[in-house]
Parts: sequence; C-alpha cells; structure tokens
Amino acid sequence: MIKDTVSSDDSIDEHLRDMSYRNESYWALPEPVREIVDQSKRKNAHSEFYHALKKLNERILIFRIVFYTKKPKFETEWLEAKKKKLQTDLIQD
Repeated sequence: MIKDTVSSDDSIDEHLRDMSYRNESYWALPEPVREIVDQSKRKNAHSEFYHALKKLNERILIFRIVFYTKKPKFETEWLEAKKKKLQTDLIQD
C-alpha cells in the first residue's frame, strides 16, 4: 500500500511527513474509506502548485499597481514645468 502512495518524485522524508495523519483512528476506518482518505491527501499535495501560482499572481498585481500607477519624479517635474509655462503664456496673452 505504501508503494501506491509514494510517487517516484517524492522523497522519503516528505512521504513520512505526509503520513502523519495515519493514526489509530485512521486504521480503525474500513479499507475503502482509508483508500479515499489517501487519495484525497495525494490530490491535496498536488494543489501546492495552484497556491504557488496564486501567490505569484498576487505579487504581479502588487508590482503592476506600484510601478504602473506611479509617475517617475522627472516626469512629474516636467509636467509641472510645462503647466507653469502654459500658465505664464496665457497670462501674457
């Protein structure tokens, strides 16, 4: 049964940590129920990739908010100088 739950990619340490849910109450369950629990644990381990992508997407969103909504200082100064020049031109005319 252990061979069924360990894939070739898993290390032994990771597998031993993942088997911590197999306590006395686990072994008291009927065999089909234990197989379903094992299957759900294996599927849950595969969802780590989804969570990693979700975190990456949040970081990309923060990057976009910070870097695409802010103007560089030189651009702000240039726009202010342009605005002052237009105001002085309008006052002189």
